[in-house]
Amino acid sequence: MRHGQTEMNVHLGSHFTPAEGYEDPLLYDTRLTEEGKAQAVLARVDAKALSPKPEVLITSPLTRALHTAELAFGESLGRPTIVEPTCSERIWLSSDVGRQPKELQQDFPMVNFDSLEDVWWHNNGSGDVQHILAETPDEFEARMGAFRMYLRQRPEKVLAVVTHFGVLEHMTGHRFTNCEIWSCLWEDGYCSAEHDGIQL
Repeated sequence: MRHGQTEMNVHLGSHFTPAEGYEDPLLYDTRLTEEGKAQAVLARVDAKALSPKPEVLITSPLTRALHTAELAFGESLGRPTIVEPTCSERIWLSSDVGRQPKELQQDFPMVNFDSLEDVWWHNNGSGDVQHILAETPDEFEARMGAFRMYLRQRPEKVLAVVTHFGVLEHMTGHRFTNCEIWSCLWEDGYCSAEHDGIQL
């Protein structure tokens, strides 16, 4: 599942794709808009329809994914909910820079962030937590390989993942819209074969 509409999605919708001369609006760890929250609530119908039922909910530690997971899978938060930094968005802009676990814990008290390092996003040891260090294609590819390995090593057979456009496009070849959900089978670490037709 991709997260709901964000402040940065709206901004980029009215500006050219980031290029030379583009001025980042500095929407660090961008939040869901009211429309994005509504999208996530509506997605509960598809989330509840998932069959077989997910045994675990895995989410990116970026706030837009966490909030979407909370709204769409809220009734599922009693089952294991895991934050996994390898499925965060590729860092292009301020919106892709994360927050430290102590801040996230305040907003999402039902989620355990103990496994996260203080600076879990791509930062290369910069002392500035707001430093925007874009990931190269090779760096992103390596991280996606780590995420595929992580999924293969999970003991569960059915997993729900809330993540981002870049991650989902890389793993499926599909350009997901906000709060779009697919149910798919995993073959060699890639999502293939739509299942049960929930566009899904």
